Amino acid sequence: MAEPRQVMSARRALDVLCAFSAEKPELSVTELSKRLGVHKSTVSRLLSTMEGAGFVRKTPHNGHYMLGPRLLEMASLVLSRIDVRAIARPRLEELSQASQETVNLAVWDNDEAVNVDQIASPQPILYMGWIGRRTPAHASSTGKALLAFQTPETIERVLSRPLTAFTRATITDPARLRQEMAWIRECGYAIAEDEFQEGVTAVAAPILTRGLAAAVISISAPTYRTTSQRKGQFVQLVTTAARDIGQRMEMIPVWSSSQ
Repeated sequence: MAEPRQVMSARRALDVLCAFSAEKPELSVTELSKRLGVHKSTVSRLLSTMEGAGFVRKTPHNGHYMLGPRLLEMASLVLSRIDVRAIARPRLEELSQASQETVNLAVWDNDEAVNVDQIASPQPILYMGWIGRRTPAHASSTGKALLAFQTPETIERVLSRPLTAFTRATITDPARLRQEMAWIRECGYAIAEDEFQEGVTAVAAPILTRGLAAAVISISAPTYRTTSQRKGQFVQLVTTAARDIGQRMEMIPVWSSSQ
């Protein structure tokens, strides 16, 4: 019995997605046609529909196709099934002890960083946020660390909006922020000194797993207490912790947390 046309089209669309690989991240219409055994006109129609939905995109330099940002969004949903808070909690406690400052765990949501866990500093004068607090992508260490590892489309969407100046130190120039995003991706951490809140300095590092920023971990402290030496210590602490948490997450099957 022949498959209904809608089912066949869906199957072919899935075959298109599965044709891409690490070895062949870009494919032309002709290459896809040969791989799938489907006429080029049919492949072109499929690609046009899939491009409109964000599942593939056309490369500007040669007109070939590659996987699109919609797949990253769906992959993030898969990653969210892993309870990053349970995995990260022991490292948060270690960071709190080592730094004696406030430690936060945040995730990306609706173009902002959202705190999902926190351990407050034991010191009498401290930075204190709260679980559920949202911080802007362009002005906080957690926001910048997460934004730097989003898709180019997401970065441009965020930076194309009016960027609020929360303090005199807030960076509101999109060109400067694009440079900072590149620097964060290269160095693996972000720093915000008095950018979101006067008198508060924070250092954050993304927790990368399966190539995506699943979350971010940060240390926040009063600026007067955050010397250059302490900032260097915080960088080492958060980057090491983020790498360790990411490795632990990659070892856990994504279906295990909800089965």
